[in-house]
Amino acid sequence: MWIHHSDYKSVDAAIKEIETGTDRATGIVASAFVEDHLTTVLRKRFHQDEDLLNRLFKGEGPLASFSVKINMAFLIGCDPK
Repeated sequence: MWIHHSDYKSVDAAIKEIETGTDRATGIVASAFVEDHLTTVLRKRFHQDEDLLNRLFKGEGPLASFSVKINMAFLIGCDPK
């Protein structure tokens, strides 16, 4: 499984919100949850230069958008299995 997260309380809270929240809340929380974990997976695949990683993934960085992260994960072969 490609989801790795050290803060299980936030994972449990997100899953609870997804299971019990409104449709709108579920959509927002689930997509934020997936994007957060996708970001973690991608960052771990790169050389660990924190300054450069922050410039790539934050604000206007080239890997800041969810859709670009999805495409990048596909291109580098991240397998969700």
